[in-house]
Amino acid sequence: MSKQYWSSRAATPTSAFPSNDETGTTVSLLILTRYSLRSCAPELAGRVNHALPSRYQTSGPSD
Repeated sequence: MSKQYWSSRAATPTSAFPSNDETGTTVSLLILTRYSLRSCAPELAGRVNHALPSRYQTSGPSD
């Protein structure tokens, strides 16, 4: 089971989950999703970008 709680610094839940031999987080999953969408569905990448905390948002395809 993953440990979930709300971060006081962001409007996204902070969660940790196992991924292969590393630990993934909600933010890392959203960043990877945004990056992947840029090549297959660029019109949706902006939605994911908007869901990220402001310090992780980008203004273009510079990830």
